[in-house]
Amino acid sequence: MRLTGGKDETQNNCGIVAEGRFAVDRLDHMILVQIIDTIIATDDVEQLHNLISVVHDYFGKTYNARVVVRFPAAFDNKIDMNNPKLKNNVSTFMVANMSDLKYDNDDLVQYDREQYVLVTDKQAIVVYANQIMIIMTTEAFCAKDWDEEEAYNRILSASAVAMIMDKVNKVPVGFGRIFMMRNNNNNEEETLGYLSDVAVNIQHQNKGLGRVIVNYLVSVYIGQNASQRSTNGSICLICGKKGSGAISAPKLYRSLGFEHLDNIGNRIAILTSDKYYFRRSLQR
Repeated sequence: MRLTGGKDETQNNCGIVAEGRFAVDRLDHMILVQIIDTIIATDDVEQLHNLISVVHDYFGKTYNARVVVRFPAAFDNKIDMNNPKLKNNVSTFMVANMSDLKYDNDDLVQYDREQYVLVTDKQAIVVYANQIMIIMTTEAFCAKDWDEEEAYNRILSASAVAMIMDKVNKVPVGFGRIFMMRNNNNNEEETLGYLSDVAVNIQHQNKGLGRVIVNYLVSVYIGQNASQRSTNGSICLICGKKGSGAISAPKLYRSLGFEHLDNIGNRIAILTSDKYYFRRSLQR
């Protein structure tokens, strides 16, 4: 992805303003944009606003999606995020940098292993697409319009998935997925990730199962093996205001290092917009 500055008064091309990469999660109407390099200064509010507006408008209109724009880590602590032109407008958006994340090895996470097991193989999980659809439509407000095909496609399109299986009753009781984009920036790997569709059946909540799911997905994002581990990056999520986990979910995410954008100031140079976002259920 390259963005140019158009033409100057002599009709000459102004050159490349920014370069980056993007990834599209069509099912979740989410676009991740990683700006790898830009000639715009960190204190040039007007030019930053123009760049962000172009990116948000283009991708938002094209995909009817939320758009997340992550600037290089060199922009952290330097952009004036209090300026109205740069202020984020998604109050439920949470984010964490790689260095902020707190997670445990799977064998250290406490839950009833006699009753529950964590399943992470896509082919094993997709068999339960219908049951996962039921969990999501019951417990997650954002998934009220899912059908079995939607669940099936979300499982297979994710970078990684996690399911909690009740071994006693032989049914799934929890689910979550992550969508990731890895980039190389000046020989340093940066990963931008989006955590979504995390839900636990209400009868099995308050047993640590949500933490098991999120902890696993965070470990995938970080890279459990030294050869896979990213050196920099950010991971984000939308924390729903409705649903059975609306109260407990923010506490869980904060305990793992996530913070609402309103609380981090300019520490992480990430901006999001849902100006053009819609769900099918909103159109009915």
